[in-house]
Amino acid sequence: MSADLIRGTPWMRPRTGASRPPRTVVNAVRLMYSGAALELATLTTIVATADSVKAAILNSHPAV
Repeated sequence: MSADLIRGTPWMRPRTGASRPPRTVVNAVRLMYSGAALELATLTTIVATADSVKAAILNSHPAV
């Protein structure tokens, strides 16, 4: 009995040429990547304009 199980295990390995994921999963991954790219662009904009925003605030309200 156990010899049959050991002999049959190579046939139970997952296939390397697996089928494509469903279209909804592919679209979800694309949306996640798009959201991550948008967040990166937002962060870059915030970092790039932080000094000018700070200078504008200090110019308009010098007591701060």
